Amino acid sequence: MKVLFVDDESMVLDGLRNLLRAQRHQWSMTFVDSAEAALEALASEAFDVLVTDIRMPKLDGVELLKLAHREHPEIVRIVLSGYAQDRSAVEALFVGHQFLCKPCPADKLAEVIERACSLKQLVSNSQLVKMVGGIDQLPSLPRVYAALSQALANPRVRPADVAAIVEQDVAMCAKTLQIVNSAFFGLPRRIAKIEEAVVYLGFEVIRNLALSIEVFRAASDGTSVGPGMDSLETLQRHSLMTGAIARWLSCQIRGPQASDDGFMGGMLHDIGCLIVGAQFGHESRRLAEAAETWQIPFHEAESKLWGVSHAEIGAYLLGIWGLPYQLVEAVANHHAPARVPSDEFDLPGMVHVADSLAAEIDPSLDAERGPQLDLDYLERMGVLGELDRWRDHAKVILEQTGIHQTGADS
Repeated sequence: MKVLFVDDESMVLDGLRNLLRAQRHQWSMTFVDSAEAALEALASEAFDVLVTDIRMPKLDGVELLKLAHREHPEIVRIVLSGYAQDRSAVEALFVGHQFLCKPCPADKLAEVIERACSLKQLVSNSQLVKMVGGIDQLPSLPRVYAALSQALANPRVRPADVAAIVEQDVAMCAKTLQIVNSAFFGLPRRIAKIEEAVVYLGFEVIRNLALSIEVFRAASDGTSVGPGMDSLETLQRHSLMTGAIARWLSCQIRGPQASDDGFMGGMLHDIGCLIVGAQFGHESRRLAEAAETWQIPFHEAESKLWGVSHAEIGAYLLGIWGLPYQLVEAVANHHAPARVPSDEFDLPGMVHVADSLAAEIDPSLDAERGPQLDLDYLERMGVLGELDRWRDHAKVILEQTGIHQTGADS
């Protein structure tokens, strides 16, 4: 693994060399003292990770991150800075994958770098790694953006009001959790509840986040979300329904403290469909035909054609964004929870069940080519006997929440 460190202070670079002495046999490390030198290094050899400060003379770290994002999207981009409260630091959150504060313990820095790179194993295709690494924002619904803008214009808006809007949107949820769980805020515990995230981030960051998602126009023009989903609205509705069912399952099995993880796992499970739709929308017909010819679900057709499915693609993105590992694991394995080496029915299994049940009761989805329950896995977990009860309650959730009406009412 090759890592490029950038800081204009030689003492900081010397400190990093000393901190990371234990990694010198596993990593190839390059240390440069300017963004200009970093660009030269990036042009001459391939790096896996870029770790940079923000404040530097001439070309600063934010501009370096922007250029790396455009020219070398496959690189994991990490900010290591002591200026967490600067406006430039907020801007860096939107072009970096993760934010670490100085001074950063060596084991923490090494863990972040190692974990970010290990996620590349989820996506073996180098072109797909480059594609996913180049994504900083995902398409959101114009309706959600408009509601959020209107709410933030109200001086009496409450965090709960903003959270209720953010929770309606997959991309907004993902980016909000990415930012609040970064070291930028140095929180002592991870946050999975959107309302808490809004409180910690503040309305200015939420406003900047909303404004930074510039793909709204594309969404309003009918952005593809991959086969099996006829619109972005359909994907959002399915994600909300999956989140609601997974929240209930998590509460039933793990207790109320696990309900937020259940909701976010369900809400984000198909985030890879946004990437597939944006990057491979032109191949949707070919993919649908392949699934029909082979008589397999869409995600299996993706794997046969591209070597990877939307599940692994979405998990890779969330992973390099620094979201909690259990969410990444649940997204990666929501079609195949048996891949997780666990004897317990935990979050990947709950999201798997919620995804399948949500698809069963939504007539707008192609149930035959959609997610299929792994009954053998459920039997091994000792929960197969609960399936009928869960299915009945999923229908109750659908009626109580009115999620099935979301698309018609927008």
